[in-house]
Amino acid sequence: MPAPDQPPTASCEHIRWVVLEPTQLFAWACVRCGDVGLFQAPGEDRTPRPDAPPPAPRPVDASPEVLAWVAAFPRLVSLHPDRVGYVPAGFRVDDADAAQAAASAAVADQASLTVLERLRAAGLPTAPPPPDLPAALASFTDVQEAAAAADRGDVDELVALTARFSVGRPATSPTRRVVEDAVVVTPGAVEHVVAGIRHPDAGRRHQSLTASIALAPLVPTLVDPLLDVLRDPVDPDPAGDDLRLAAAALAGFDDRLLAPHVEVFDGLAHRARRGAWFRLDRDARARCGYLREAAERLTARAGAR
Repeated sequence: MPAPDQPPTASCEHIRWVVLEPTQLFAWACVRCGDVGLFQAPGEDRTPRPDAPPPAPRPVDASPEVLAWVAAFPRLVSLHPDRVGYVPAGFRVDDADAAQAAASAAVADQASLTVLERLRAAGLPTAPPPPDLPAALASFTDVQEAAAAADRGDVDELVALTARFSVGRPATSPTRRVVEDAVVVTPGAVEHVVAGIRHPDAGRRHQSLTASIALAPLVPTLVDPLLDVLRDPVDPDPAGDDLRLAAAALAGFDDRLLAPHVEVFDGLAHRARRGAWFRLDRDARARCGYLREAAERLTARAGAR
């Protein structure tokens, strides 16, 4: 996908920026004339010829109601994950140089804000979506849900959204970062995750452990409860979810936090090797193999410090 301050083709007069975030089906808005359209990102299932130009996004038909609703969302001024910035839907410029200057200014001005604060400052709409909103544009409604849950202080919903986004969105997704930020700043949310990590209900544990994967770099206080899962799991089955998810979450932390616990990871790798050896079920062997590899990587990282 082209950078947001570049036109999609050499002949286009528009200055197009992505609305909200880039996904397979995304909205492009011109910050010169205000035109908004939906586009399908090029597929990655074919090998391009070296002498062929990269495939262009394909326009997708949408109702006027869908386009009007999507058009109310802020424009993303940078695709770089460390330079996320937004401008209001009504933002307009006359030329590409002015657009680039405005993008740089927005990123600099919003550097101290969370992604949710950046979206709100640019005008995050609250109107419900039209009935025919394509399912592929779920990130628009998801960010509304996350913002509303943060306003209500709804810890249960925020943790549920974090768990869902941690497996369904890349770590660089602005909408994933919105809900992660909301969990960190909402009173009681991190405590809810910690309590769920060793909860007797398997569904609650799965949700908290999955959410921990997304929260790992942001919440160092999760390290100890996640290590407790590896030392003395509620469900000790190496082919189950608890050990696998806890190891995946710990992989997101800095090596300096892992270094004192090398023996835990080494013991986990040994346990996973034994579990894989004695099981005949193919899925169980695959899960044990994944866990063993994850534990061996954690052992290597912790032992290298």
